Amino acid sequence: MDVVDTDRFAAVIARTPGLVARVFTDREVAECGGANPRAASLAARWAAKEAVAKVLVDNRGLSWHDCEVVSGTLGEPSLALRG
Repeated sequence: MDVVDTDRFAAVIARTPGLVARVFTDREVAECGGANPRAASLAARWAAKEAVAKVLVDNRGLSWHDCEVVSGTLGEPSLALRG
């Protein structure tokens, strides 16, 4: 499990708006609020992606978009890995 300071993460997004598109898929952004995504929701997905990268012994070649955190019909998180 990874922990992310949501206020700090929000500040990073504000300073570097291109980070959202680089790290998160369109679906992830849409599920976090679309054009004005909720920083806390993105931070939770970031923590999950970081944890996945740490768990994989060899994560070379893993793109941030290869690891997608999506919500199920009841809002439960699910992880999709590709690549």
